[in-house]
Amino acid sequence: MTHQPQIAALADSHFIVEKETTGGRTLIKARELQPAEQLEEIARMLAGEQITDAARENARTMLASR
Repeated sequence: MTHQPQIAALADSHFIVEKETTGGRTLIKARELQPAEQLEEIARMLAGEQITDAARENARTMLASR
């Protein structure tokens, strides 16, 4: 598990862990990302909430070099 996009881009598979609190109860979900979702997640890690075309292109380059 990492928050560093340079490390995450090297992985064979990617998972996202999501936390949701409803009615005083907290649920944790984990699921494997599909290739298009992997690109978006690496781009989000690079750019933050506002994902730019440049971040997507950087993410694409990082994922292609593994």
